[in-house]
Amino acid sequence: MSLGDIGFLIQYAVLPWLLLFFAVIAIQILRGDINTRGLLRTRSGNRDIDPERVAILGTTLFAAGAYLVSALHQGAVYVEATHSYQMPDIPDALLVVLTGSNGVYLGGKIMRKTQGDTRS
Repeated sequence: MSLGDIGFLIQYAVLPWLLLFFAVIAIQILRGDINTRGLLRTRSGNRDIDPERVAILGTTLFAAGAYLVSALHQGAVYVEATHSYQMPDIPDALLVVLTGSNGVYLGGKIMRKTQGDTRS
């Protein structure tokens, strides 16, 4: 079996495995085995949803999906120096989006602390 065959096998075995993985997680969330209560709220018991938590969750899910689509489109990248395959690099635009989202999240937490809000 050549390296090309192994790369082909990995490329087409990973997608079904990821789909099965996400299906198992979705089923466990729907059955209540994975607790998502309070995912978008702080620990203080306040019923308000924090916008920065919504932003970071949405951005993270979007970025993961965008990278998955990009990686499946590009396929495994062969590296001559190590004679091996590796995952494609994360696009710079995606890193900028993730950095901005994390900055908004941390900025929101800092503002709540400095304004005396006990929710965070």
